[in-house]
Amino acid sequence: MAIPSSAPTIDTADTISFSLAFTTLHFPPTSTPPLARSGHRICIDNGNLYSFGGFNSTCRSTNNGLFPELWKLNLATQRWTLLSSGSPLEAASHTMVLQDSCLLIFGGTGYPWGQRLSNTIHVFHIPSAAWTGLQCLGDIPTPRYGHSMSLTSDGMFVLGGTTGSQYNMQVYRLDVTDLLWRDVTPRLSLTPHTDLTVVSQTFPPPRYRHEVVEWNDHLLMFGGGAGPQIFGFGEIWAFSIKLTTWTKVKCHPCDRCKKYPIPRKFHAVVQYGNYAYLCGGLTATKILDDFWRLHLPTLQWRRMEDRLPQPLYFHAAAVTPAGCLYVFGGVVRTGQEKRTNDVCKKWLVVPSLQEMVWDVLVKKHSESFAHRHFSPLLKKSGMCLPLKFLQRINVPSSSTSKKSSSPKPA
Repeated sequence: MAIPSSAPTIDTADTISFSLAFTTLHFPPTSTPPLARSGHRICIDNGNLYSFGGFNSTCRSTNNGLFPELWKLNLATQRWTLLSSGSPLEAASHTMVLQDSCLLIFGGTGYPWGQRLSNTIHVFHIPSAAWTGLQCLGDIPTPRYGHSMSLTSDGMFVLGGTTGSQYNMQVYRLDVTDLLWRDVTPRLSLTPHTDLTVVSQTFPPPRYRHEVVEWNDHLLMFGGGAGPQIFGFGEIWAFSIKLTTWTKVKCHPCDRCKKYPIPRKFHAVVQYGNYAYLCGGLTATKILDDFWRLHLPTLQWRRMEDRLPQPLYFHAAAVTPAGCLYVFGGVVRTGQEKRTNDVCKKWLVVPSLQEMVWDVLVKKHSESFAHRHFSPLLKKSGMCLPLKFLQRINVPSSSTSKKSSSPKPA
């Protein structure tokens, strides 16, 4: 059976266009992206990128430049969809994680910074497009923004943050089964004879806009700042989930350039496998576009040859289950604080052959994937796409051909 011209095809020319480098997505004319922004957060699954919040100083006519809105980018069709707008109002420097089919948002600030703060967990149920505010008990964290949040098998941890005038390094754990908060901040009894040098070596300084990854029952903290102070990456702090203690650990410099990442804040860090990946950020004077990788078992830094398409800070990053990094938005110029709404992507690993072919199909056929008659065209063409890829373009499973394979982990 002949394949219609509007149906996805792949030829020899397509197979050589795959790249591991950073590439900027180019959306079709029918896709209207969100306005440029910074201070937002993103989460990602196999098929969609979700972005909540953000700020743009040139858009003060509504919500003082804040964007209390949730967007979805379908990675196959390259189409943006506005899922919700109007709340939560604390839409900058919050945190967001994806758990099953729910997005959990905690904390954040309105504008002016620090005058309106949140310590509520807002839950967006993706299938029903409904918001819910969780009613938690226990040692509820004080309102804050610029903190970090990590969802682990031992609960959800919130570290640090600021009120806009005061910085902290408190640690809170939420039991996600009974919604009970517990303050697990390590304590030290101070006396008039306490050596403050020992204190400084026992606890990390307060900070905000740091990033955290989980490794071997520890939360590893990267960078951040407090006022003019900016923290580096030669030594990092590790919080023991089991012992609720802090330890300062020394990292190894890049074996090629013999350097560490320079101190910064407003950067992005993602974790994939045994590695943490660092990109962009702001020093005291410079916006960065560098890209680093930390081998978590050995704490060995490696400066990667690739760079972001442009210097960024206050951007957001997330990685798919298959290992593709996506970066959205951010500030690209200080002074006037010019922002972007670009989305760029980079494979952190060499993907499977299936993922490579899918990547090429998306580049060439995102318009076809978004077509309302795509399902019958696919049936008519005789082309068989595995179910897991059909699900990424939100095609009902009933449209799957009999020859399509069953879902497998990406």
